[in-house]
Amino acid sequence: MKKQTYTPEIKERAVWILIEAAGDYPSTWSAIPASVQTQSQEQRIKEPERENKDLKQANKKKHQLCV
Repeated sequence: MKKQTYTPEIKERAVWILIEAAGDYPSTWSAIPASVQTQSQEQRIKEPERENKDLKQANKKKHQLCV
């Protein structure tokens, strides 16, 4: 099974999310699931935003070619 690796940016963001959430939970271990969920939600938002940006750029290029 291939080991999943993460970029330093993702690791840093995960730590910051955990630090921010830790105050809302009695222990660090109980804050981890909430941190993972927060990071998953952020990723789900970023993917469509990136796709939307790419589609807008493609449409702009098509429009320029048609004019």
